[in-house]
Amino acid sequence: MRIILIIVATAFIVSLGLTATVLALSMRTINVYTFRSSMTLVNRGSQPFPLDKVAFDRLAIFCNTSWQTVKVEWVKLNGSLVRFWIERDADGNPVIVYELNEKDLAPGARVMVEYQVSIEEVYPKPYPVELIHRSGEINEVPPHLHNYTKGGGLWQVHDRNLRRLAEELKEDRSRVIDIVMSFVTWIDANIRYGTHIPPYYPSEVLKHREGDCDEQAMLLITLCRIVGIPAYLELGAVMLLGKVMVTKVPPRNPCIIIRDHNLGWHAWALVYVPEVGWVPVDMTFYRPFVPGSVYHITGAAIVSKGTLLLGKVSETDYIAECKEFIDVLREHNATLYEENWLDFEGSHRTVRVTSSLILGLVVTASLGVMLSLVILLGRRESSVSRPHT
Repeated sequence: MRIILIIVATAFIVSLGLTATVLALSMRTINVYTFRSSMTLVNRGSQPFPLDKVAFDRLAIFCNTSWQTVKVEWVKLNGSLVRFWIERDADGNPVIVYELNEKDLAPGARVMVEYQVSIEEVYPKPYPVELIHRSGEINEVPPHLHNYTKGGGLWQVHDRNLRRLAEELKEDRSRVIDIVMSFVTWIDANIRYGTHIPPYYPSEVLKHREGDCDEQAMLLITLCRIVGIPAYLELGAVMLLGKVMVTKVPPRNPCIIIRDHNLGWHAWALVYVPEVGWVPVDMTFYRPFVPGSVYHITGAAIVSKGTLLLGKVSETDYIAECKEFIDVLREHNATLYEENWLDFEGSHRTVRVTSSLILGLVVTASLGVMLSLVILLGRRESSVSRPHT
């Protein structure tokens, strides 16, 4: 009986320790934020401004994911609450649509729209960045993802110079992560950081050897698509407490003036790696900052706390849309003033219930019951065998 007791007790202790470990790994932090945006359009021209040409009644908002929950709290038009609903764009991103009765903005008039959303961010986020060493080969890419390798719009996969560069860098590599890192290393060594609004297309980034976060990411995505690796762009915001950033488009005589409080807008690539899944590749904002390293993936901004996902870009051409928007503003001598605030409201901890955690609790409880029974049986045998006086 003593041997059985030792075995069951040991198993119970081991199971208890493993369950405690699983419980610790299942702990999640939920960070809560408030994002508020205000946009004011001023018609300085002598003719009515066509609001439908700039889709002023449609507002991009942060999207819901497995780790991010977004709720629209209110929308105001000229200071008054208005009815709104959610639609989807061509890439499946949520868009606020609200009631805008005016079709034109009279000369000298202005219109202001504001909205506020609450955002819950779960940390750690479920990106499989620590598994990239398991990378499969390029011929293992599933057929249903080939839509993320096609060209058109942002993705200039038929550009002669881009195709030549992609094939030269790929060489005879077959593991997807090796091919991706060859592209990343080349971009690190040859493309300097520089911001352009409207952004450069990938061919322009290659020509001028310059680009910022989204431009370098789009170059990487295009190279990936050329060789058959699925990839697309993600946009988001990084919390930068205490920072105020002002952007003027163009810098002289601007028609767009944006003021951001506590945040910086950011973009990165999402690349599919067989045997691993979709992983972020951040060309400009990663930690630790070691160019040409896998920290572009494992230390990508979106993996860390305080980086929120606005949406994905695969089908739409937001560079063309940006150019068209600026042209309409200039044509009608109008100015857009945009101001954004991102505030941190606090955090709390919770437990993510998983099959491993449930199994651990069941096994531990079962062993605990067995241990109790063995102890009781041992005591009963001891009392029966004890001589009476």
